[in-house]
Amino acid sequence: EEADPGLNRLIRAMSGPDVKMFEQYYDLLQGRQFRKTLLVRQDRAASIQRTPQAMRIAGLHFAANLRLAPDRKNGDALTLVNPAGITITTNDPVAAKALDQLGIAYPATRTLPQLLESLGDIPAPHKTAVADRVIHTLLRMVMAGLCSISTLPLRVGRANEPRPRAWCIARQDGKDGSAWTTNLCHLPIRLDPLTRALLPMMDGQHDRDRLAARLTALVEAGTLDPNAETAVSDASATPADTAQAMKWVDHALRQMESGGLLEPAA
Repeated sequence: EEADPGLNRLIRAMSGPDVKMFEQYYDLLQGRQFRKTLLVRQDRAASIQRTPQAMRIAGLHFAANLRLAPDRKNGDALTLVNPAGITITTNDPVAAKALDQLGIAYPATRTLPQLLESLGDIPAPHKTAVADRVIHTLLRMVMAGLCSISTLPLRVGRANEPRPRAWCIARQDGKDGSAWTTNLCHLPIRLDPLTRALLPMMDGQHDRDRLAARLTALVEAGTLDPNAETAVSDASATPADTAQAMKWVDHALRQMESGGLLEPAA
């Protein structure tokens, strides 16, 4: 994790070359309550690089939910924002475009070569410099908790697929009426009533018309309140309104997509 450079200098002056003392002072002054320790063999201790090196993560897979906010441009500075409202600004359009490409793909992962390819044709003399700018930006995002890394790629399905398919764990949790499930990233996801109602049918065999018909039937039977705990609401729509049912389906599918519950098409 990143710390204030001034704080690092102060701790270094207090601890000297003793690594354990440095870490203890760091815990105390930063208020770090959970000790994270990596155990290595004694003969490898001298080769440990305590400062993160950007190129060490160049072969990993990256995921970040950041999108460019064109209406928040400030001079030459570009602004990116995530769903939690956290914003970052950069004067580097290359870095901003790479992060925006991660946001477009989210929650799927992308590699450094894929991000570089998304930037368009880069003149050969500049490729190394551009890659260096991108990977250093990714490292800063990882250190700030705004980007995740993994050794394996993550592919996900999209809400616009003709017959979207949720992964089996989520389908079973929906069938059981659970309020929570686990997504393809192994993270907990809360299920709203619409999503929970649709999941049992999300086996890749049902199109939007069938999904909308299921919701309509549940609403008319009085077993589903589609507006509870969701962002969709239209008091003027009747339960049998096909257009409204399609809105419910679209809302639920977008929720599943962003939550990493959809499997990629075969």
